[in-house]
Amino acid sequence: MKKLVFSIVCLVLASPVTVWALDFTSQVDDAQGQVGFSEATLPVMIGGIIGVALSILGIILLLIMIYAGFLWMTAGGETDKTKKAKDFMINAVIGLIILLAAYAISNFVIDSIQLAI
Repeated sequence: MKKLVFSIVCLVLASPVTVWALDFTSQVDDAQGQVGFSEATLPVMIGGIIGVALSILGIILLLIMIYAGFLWMTAGGETDKTKKAKDFMINAVIGLIILLAAYAISNFVIDSIQLAI
């Protein structure tokens, strides 16, 4: 009995199967347009990712600046706290300058790559 079942299974698995292939390219293109995918190139996508990352860093720098202002306002004239707040502000401004330079450089590089393609 086991040999019969085994032979039937082997026969079914080894038999040729007719396949009717369908062309789904038009449906995929329609779905791509409805979802909002675009045919953006790799430099455009990388530029978008870099832009998002720099935006998040800009928000973090804004929060650091607000925190430094809060420290300064609540210092009550104590020199240690005001010095700490000033240091935070100076570091935030330096970070902002670096962030703007990184944005300018990445924007220049991405635009140059797009023109080269």
